[in-house]
Amino acid sequence: ETKKNKWQFWIDRGGTFTDVIGVSPEKILHVKKILTAQKEESLDLVLKYINQLIQSYQRDLSMDEIVEEVKIGTTIGTNALLENKGAKTALIVTKGYKDLLEIGHQNRQDLFSLDIKNEKRFWEKTFEIDGRINSFGRVIKVLEKDQLKAFLESSGMENFDSIAIALINSYINPAHERLVTQELNAMGINNIVVSHLSSPMIGYVDRANTAVVDAYLLPLLQKYVGSLKNALGRISFSIMQSHGGLTDAENFQGRNSILSGPAGGVIGAVKTAKRRGFSKIICFDMGGTSTDVAHYNDNYEYRSQSKIESIAINSNSMDIHTVAAGGGSIVEFDGIRYKVGPESGGAYPGPACYGHGGPVTVTDCNVLLGIVRPEFFPALFGKNKKSKINRELVISCFEKFAASARDKFKEKTSIFQIAEGFLELAVEKMANAIKKISIDKGHDIKDYVLNCYGGAAAQHCCAVADSLGIKKILISKNASVLSALGIGLSDRQTFVEESINKVLSGSSINSLQLIVDKIIKKSRLSFKNPKSLRSEIYLKLKYEDTLDAIPIALSDMKTMKKKFT
Repeated sequence: ETKKNKWQFWIDRGGTFTDVIGVSPEKILHVKKILTAQKEESLDLVLKYINQLIQSYQRDLSMDEIVEEVKIGTTIGTNALLENKGAKTALIVTKGYKDLLEIGHQNRQDLFSLDIKNEKRFWEKTFEIDGRINSFGRVIKVLEKDQLKAFLESSGMENFDSIAIALINSYINPAHERLVTQELNAMGINNIVVSHLSSPMIGYVDRANTAVVDAYLLPLLQKYVGSLKNALGRISFSIMQSHGGLTDAENFQGRNSILSGPAGGVIGAVKTAKRRGFSKIICFDMGGTSTDVAHYNDNYEYRSQSKIESIAINSNSMDIHTVAAGGGSIVEFDGIRYKVGPESGGAYPGPACYGHGGPVTVTDCNVLLGIVRPEFFPALFGKNKKSKINRELVISCFEKFAASARDKFKEKTSIFQIAEGFLELAVEKMANAIKKISIDKGHDIKDYVLNCYGGAAAQHCCAVADSLGIKKILISKNASVLSALGIGLSDRQTFVEESINKVLSGSSINSLQLIVDKIIKKSRLSFKNPKSLRSEIYLKLKYEDTLDAIPIALSDMKTMKKKFT
């Protein structure tokens, strides 16, 4: 709901397009897609559009007088991790654990590979400090303040942009992490992330990785939030998180930024499908760079860990699976093998048909086959930005593929067969992604609806549905900007976790109420208006001496035991 005479704007900054929805005081939606530019240019273009839109309605009022709120989803954290564009980060660990993250869990994606590649590092240097806390939270070796101060002052901490502190067993007793933080603050260092706040969970490796990712992204997100504040002035704004809830700028953390935009898409897909009476939904978001899929059956599905380049971090997020197959995914054919992605043509130069010298992409396949028709698109392409989509250029590109096939096989392969081959491969990648989040988990999806959104989903949805045996497809009128719509329809939300590590019994349930009260009190601090808050409490239950836990809503012992078994 918008306030009287006030606008709202919902923005999803994707890898190829930035989608903007303006909601007028009369509840009319105004939709705009803007090519995502480099650095801060996209924000400037968005603000220019917002100004033009509201000035066309009420010329006598400034933007901060007429705009109630801006809600934003962004890929800035994801892109920084993938492109290694975060801060210069130092990691402080307990003495003896310098190689903790280098060793990690010793998981190998390809077990028999002789060419073992090291996992990506988001920190530059590791420092060890004295002091030790055991698994019961007792100090068994004191961290001497004077020695700590002398070490920090001589270690060159001021040469780093950000510092992550991850000491063993700090989730149960954070005293040593707090002491290190105090000493760093006294040195004038403030970009600090401590693991007991970043991830107060058992598991040293994942807790340390989470703190490192938060520290690596901290200066970047501070700069991004600062630019938003400068641009929006007095206008209130909130940012989408990976778990599908909005948060104020001050509470936006790196670990919660990874699926910011896609989470909005899932919210939008579920809400639009439920309005039409569907409760079993496959969310299918095919954009310019990648495809995101999610499963919904009366409840949103979450995961407690996210993976970045095979590194696990503790971050509650929607269970979204991503594959590198989008409208801008680059296609290659050497006369023998078809390849789709993972590289993308992006917003610029974009697909070959844009006329900017870009590579051949999935979009070009659709142009060649007549699925994307130039006459229905505005003349915004070419070097002069006044030309139509160039189908002749696409034909010439595919003729080079066909010539390569003739040279190697001495057989004539038509350009249309090659384009269809690329699309079949792209469809297979997307269908396999959907199988991972549904069929592989035991769900029969033949009775589900495939809710398609994103700029490219409608071009491929029938082929994807056929390959999965799905008979119903939904494409809403706002399908191309559904992530932005979902961001606008989301509520403010936060996840707070505590490690308990006790055997569940009737007596332990009674003692849980103190912990529950503590969690609710802690979560209320994240909201400016906590009066209308609603809380949901879950216990992660597992059999003793096992790892995998099942989230069960807190209730009486008999009910929880029945749900668990």
